[in-house]
Amino acid sequence: MYIIIPDLYLDFACVADKCPYSCCKHWNIHMDQATYQLMEKHEKELGIKASDWLVKCDDQYLFKMKQGFCPLLDEQGLCNVVKKLGPEYLCPTCNDFPRAKKSYGGIVEPFLSVACPEVVRMIMDAERINFSFSEETTEIEMDGKESVYFFESSIRSAVDDILQNVPEIDLSARLFASYKLIEKSVALYELGNTAYEQIADEVSDYAIQYLNIYYDYDLQGNVSTVSKLEMMRRTVRNFSRDADNRLFDERLTNVLNYINGVTQEQYENDLSNLNKELDHFSAFFSRYWTYLLFSKLLNTSDVSKMKDNFIYIAMELFAVKTFLLAQYVQSGKLERDDIILIISETARRLEHSKALEKQWYSLFEKNDMVSSASLLLVL
Repeated sequence: MYIIIPDLYLDFACVADKCPYSCCKHWNIHMDQATYQLMEKHEKELGIKASDWLVKCDDQYLFKMKQGFCPLLDEQGLCNVVKKLGPEYLCPTCNDFPRAKKSYGGIVEPFLSVACPEVVRMIMDAERINFSFSEETTEIEMDGKESVYFFESSIRSAVDDILQNVPEIDLSARLFASYKLIEKSVALYELGNTAYEQIADEVSDYAIQYLNIYYDYDLQGNVSTVSKLEMMRRTVRNFSRDADNRLFDERLTNVLNYINGVTQEQYENDLSNLNKELDHFSAFFSRYWTYLLFSKLLNTSDVSKMKDNFIYIAMELFAVKTFLLAQYVQSGKLERDDIILIISETARRLEHSKALEKQWYSLFEKNDMVSSASLLLVL
């Protein structure tokens, strides 16, 4: 078994009660049968019956959240299971988060969820996103898609080079060139070119060609701000309110009030000012894109879906930018902590709502949005 892992994964440590957006609230948290039985066994130590805070849901148990919070949190925001029993008594959900992984036959890729603000902070503080490769003796069943994985991961590595190794080029231009590289690679794969090393030079030249086109024709500058504002409205309206998550609900109300009431002229002025603020965080967003592409780009069942996944990530960050815009207009400034919290809040909503994810992919299909033109609209 081969393991490819971001170095950040190895460095992560939960900050517990110092976390500004605890994972012990505003989730549907599930517990397995074995851990539930342990909670029953230790009801006396915990001071609460298992049935008072856990409810049967199919073959698992669902936490009965108390005003959005886990009922086992103490007044300091610390976990009573950990304090009174020890971390080894945590259910897999609580023990693992924000750790996750994807498997591609004999290759495993662990990563950290950006729904955790500490992970976003680590990406912000890193100089670059590095990856480590290791081999373990653990045997794992192959699924026959390893060759597809190596083709796709080679594309991802090429995109990584564009995003992290030429910071002097505008990020939007690098992302546009990255998408064109993916687009060309997928087209060649569908024509039977399944070994990336045989097409690497051709797709790189193609990406450089479109990088020049991006600048020669000022593609980003020619995007209609009217269309951009309308896309912001359509994107954010897909988010649902959450009465138990006061912070996110307030942000959503704020952004809806803004995009529904702003004039086109004011929007253009606000967006221009926001972009100037975000220029200070360009290096961070380059790393953030690299990190999201590692965890979300590949689809060994259908190589063409890499294009969809790239647009989905762009949509996710477009939603983040919309929330940042409303925050900036409201406060007149944009702090580092605003970016960290808004990213993790948005990611948490997306992870929590598969319906929202389906709505976005449906939006792509209905409006033929898997294209470089649509990408420019949401960059």
